[in-house]
Amino acid sequence: MKNINILVADDNHIDIKIACSFIENVLESFPRNKELFQLEMVSSREDLFKVLRESKFHILVLDKIWEEEGKSFNSIGMIQTIKEIQPKIEIVILTSDADVVDMSMAIAKGATNYLLKGTNPKIANHRSEVLNDLINRAIENIEAEKVFENHDQFRVQSKSPKMAEVLSFLKAIAPSPYPVLLLGNTGLGKTTLAKEINFLSKEAFQQPERAFFSINIAGIDESLLNSQLFGHEANSFTGSGNKTRQGILELSQNSDVFFDEIGDASLETQKKILTVIEEKEFYRVGGNQKLKTNARFIFATNKNLEQEVQNGNFREDLLNRIKALSITVPNLSDRQEDIPIIVTNLLNKILKSHKQEELDYSQIPRNLFQHFKNRDIPGNIRGIENELLFMVLNHNAYNPGKPLNLRQWKSYMRGSEGKPNGRTKGKSNTIQSILSSQFSFTEDFDMKEFRLELDRKLITEATMTYSTDKQIADVFKVHPSFITKLRTKTGVFRT
Repeated sequence: MKNINILVADDNHIDIKIACSFIENVLESFPRNKELFQLEMVSSREDLFKVLRESKFHILVLDKIWEEEGKSFNSIGMIQTIKEIQPKIEIVILTSDADVVDMSMAIAKGATNYLLKGTNPKIANHRSEVLNDLINRAIENIEAEKVFENHDQFRVQSKSPKMAEVLSFLKAIAPSPYPVLLLGNTGLGKTTLAKEINFLSKEAFQQPERAFFSINIAGIDESLLNSQLFGHEANSFTGSGNKTRQGILELSQNSDVFFDEIGDASLETQKKILTVIEEKEFYRVGGNQKLKTNARFIFATNKNLEQEVQNGNFREDLLNRIKALSITVPNLSDRQEDIPIIVTNLLNKILKSHKQEELDYSQIPRNLFQHFKNRDIPGNIRGIENELLFMVLNHNAYNPGKPLNLRQWKSYMRGSEGKPNGRTKGKSNTIQSILSSQFSFTEDFDMKEFRLELDRKLITEATMTYSTDKQIADVFKVHPSFITKLRTKTGVFRT
């Protein structure tokens, strides 16, 4: 793993040592990665911008009030310039007071959170939690960058152990000329995995130009399917034209042919495919010349082919020929760690297609990832892509010509159609519990005090339910800084 670089910027030498001390205490909780952290200090604005231009930093702890030439100034005004130099840096403001206006302005300008000075145990605990969250985010970002860097953009990217098993299987069978069968629900990326087999086969067969042909069986007319697959002779049927047409099988010498949705093929088509697999021979439609193919065949389906055989819809002899090298693609619920990577890739694919600036993994809010983790999405990966597409187009409609602003992603998202999948606790019950309190309106009713009490009860309930503020933020689908502000506002800290 790359080093995680942390920069502390404070004009007071005593304060900077104190800040470094509590950062080092937090780093003690990362024993395996401790040697990967690099902690640097600067005590002037000039040095701050100098080191930011020279080296990459993941976290900046920035003191709020600076003294320079006998005058004090608020460092929040520097955040925008810092972000222009290092857009991905996480900025946390170090302050002796938690002024709501200042902190809101800092976060609006690009700061992630703030740290309170002081030795109070509750403040120290809050400080440790914020730093832990920042460091974990930095580690997660670096690991994600490693996944993206180590893969071609068109290949499979995954951090999931279950997908690692699938990819290991594909690598093992890549040199084999025998058929491969990919099983799994709709929208799990079986086409992408078929292309991965083709990519791995280029290396295994030492064929850099090895081609990939794809044909979707579902919903295609039988005569058109035959023509596309086998080709046809001139004037062999109505509409065939006066020229001979080569089919996929004829064009796919030393290549891979992918049959998507093989479970939807007719029994007659299944018979023809079985003959090609067994004999490596075929005829064009309307032709009598025997042609040969040495293509390797990859099949995919979302159906239970064993059951289809029992129902009389699928040939048992064909299933026996294609199932020897079969593997089931795991559902998204079984590879939750891949959802951030999937969302990042799909979002950038959409942005690129609309000629908009692509986003780095670290620039995407964690609660957007959590939005998809907490639900079973109809259509799986395809469903995620549809929701992201709607979000981008909706944003563009209201903000023509402006880059995608993911701070307000919820306001552009279509109403959720996915059902809760049990991976998150029922927020509705918590809200119902909080709102069940009895109160009455009297002459001395104070709306501000009422809202404060409501916030206090909310954060108290959440603190008792969840072990970390990151969990609370994920469940409530807000930025972690909102929870920090809520604690400061209500005075409810972890003990």
